[in-house]
Amino acid sequence: MKRAFSLIELLVAVGIVLVLSAGAFVYINQGLQRQTLLKAAGQVVSGLKLANSLAKARQMPHGSSGSLRVVESYFDSNKLYTKAISSVGMTSTFSQEVIGVPVTNSNRWFFYAGSGFLGKNATGTMYSAGETATITLSLNESQSMSIPIIIDAMGQVSQGEVVQN
Repeated sequence: MKRAFSLIELLVAVGIVLVLSAGAFVYINQGLQRQTLLKAAGQVVSGLKLANSLAKARQMPHGSSGSLRVVESYFDSNKLYTKAISSVGMTSTFSQEVIGVPVTNSNRWFFYAGSGFLGKNATGTMYSAGETATITLSLNESQSMSIPIIIDAMGQVSQGEVVQN
């Protein structure tokens, strides 16, 4: 006597496969979102570290006059701008696009020439010891996933861990 699978058995097997694949899809999608967020955070960290490095080295872009006074970093749309400001008021600006993550942060960060220390403005108001500035990158409006970028008073830039909200 031949034995075959009944329709109910086949439907149960297909249902189990569908449930398992749906769970795998959610897991893979979260992994891709996490990688996008980490890539954007890496770009922001490298841009801020470059600004800090320019300030420490007192390096003005080629063709600029005067000595470097402060390096300013800020976001506009999805770009991180770095502006070198000289003692004669001359500025030189370059930008780096942050890929995959909308950035809406109106703060400005100032790295002072020679030391690279973090300031609150271009006129010399410094962050106190132990005080930090935090930039939070979120993947979307619902902020289901975010990552903090921390700048301490000494100008050191670090990236925090991804936070699942």
